[in-house]
Amino acid sequence: MTAVLQARTIDPPGPRGLPLTGVAFQFRRDPLRFLLKTVEEYGDVVQLPMLKLPLTPLEPQHRLYIVNHPALVRQICMTNRTKYRTHSQLVNKLKLVLNLGEGELLTSVGDEWVQRKASLQPAFSGADIFVGKVAHSVFAMIERWSALPEKAAIDLEDELTNLVTNIFASVFLSLDLDGEDRALAPHWRGMLNGFSRRMATPFRFLLAAPTRANRDFETARNLIEQRLHWAISEHCQCPHRFNDVLSSWLEASEVRCAGPLSEKSIRDQVMLLLLAGRKNVSNALAWACYLLARHPEIAERVSDETADPENHAKRSPWLAAVQKEVLRLYPTAWLIARFCLEDDEVGGFRIPQGATVFMSPYAIHRHPDFWRDPERFDPCRFVTSKSPITPDMYLPFGVGARTCIGNSLTELIMRIAIGMIFAHFRIELRTAGEVRIKASSSLYPDGGMSAAVDKRKKLQ
Repeated sequence: MTAVLQARTIDPPGPRGLPLTGVAFQFRRDPLRFLLKTVEEYGDVVQLPMLKLPLTPLEPQHRLYIVNHPALVRQICMTNRTKYRTHSQLVNKLKLVLNLGEGELLTSVGDEWVQRKASLQPAFSGADIFVGKVAHSVFAMIERWSALPEKAAIDLEDELTNLVTNIFASVFLSLDLDGEDRALAPHWRGMLNGFSRRMATPFRFLLAAPTRANRDFETARNLIEQRLHWAISEHCQCPHRFNDVLSSWLEASEVRCAGPLSEKSIRDQVMLLLLAGRKNVSNALAWACYLLARHPEIAERVSDETADPENHAKRSPWLAAVQKEVLRLYPTAWLIARFCLEDDEVGGFRIPQGATVFMSPYAIHRHPDFWRDPERFDPCRFVTSKSPITPDMYLPFGVGARTCIGNSLTELIMRIAIGMIFAHFRIELRTAGEVRIKASSSLYPDGGMSAAVDKRKKLQ
């Protein structure tokens, strides 16, 4: 039987690429366009020749395969998940940049990962308890916008990055970067922006070079480390005093973990929580504002539906559909990487041990067999669709056991922020033409996103 199976299994088709570099430079230059074009030409399982030296943390050093069908994604991430593990290159870069130890959720595997997720999951299961914190941060931004001169230009990417930074600080650690912790805010943002830059640095020695950017990052990180030390000490002494993720996690850890967590372990996990999803969420909000600004009739419908800023997340089906459609077009996890531990057959093709497998929610969300007119912004597909939308054809947060632990919190933040923003403002884009996507660790608006806000109603 095995011999027959091996005889039938063949290598997938794919482009030949250049003699030495394969398709590495085409992939690096415009990965989204390259992915869509490649699967359109070669099918749902494709083999790519790549450069041996990785150019970014996401690029493999050996054989690369693209899988672009929901059933095959389900096979890799769920049915045959023991044959694969998360790719180590991105994990190792995270450890290096943030000085992480072992055993944290994003960087751990096996039993360590199971234990850490079990202790963290309760803190994210009831995201609704953070509605007040999220609404408070959004309202502070709305107050700033309301004080601007009429038609004043803002950069939506910057504004929403600051918003999500403040929300994360509040939800995870009960810090108020709009209030009593305001002096910390510029250092906080400096560290977070430096993290994004350092993650994109291709060579390790550049991280230690005596550049101004590296010195500024270290200065900001040292100040944040001091504040984290105080915050962690306060939470450990009296976790019931706070209503945030850290306090919920510490309480759950007392039950699920053998002995108290070390301060280093707590620090590492908090750092990952603060950094891992920040740009994913803020970029998703920027794309939501972009799409609604380009579709004012849909924005008006959102505005009409969201009269109550703190309750609309539960009882606004149109707002929920808008949020889901934004994440279909601009998924937070636009690329999923797995390392193949043993030979496998996927879609009738051979995936050898040691290969890297890429699955792209961005491409799967545009698969013509599953999505009608896939490039069109159409929230109705999540309201009136007669065909079921399954978890493996709609996977903005990944799929399987490694699905993002913060997915419900991300959805809550998006619905509250979108609802409150468009209840108070109309957004007019100032950026000429269509905003291009820059795909790296997240889907960034290339060149920012300039806009003007027009007051729809006065603050109450």
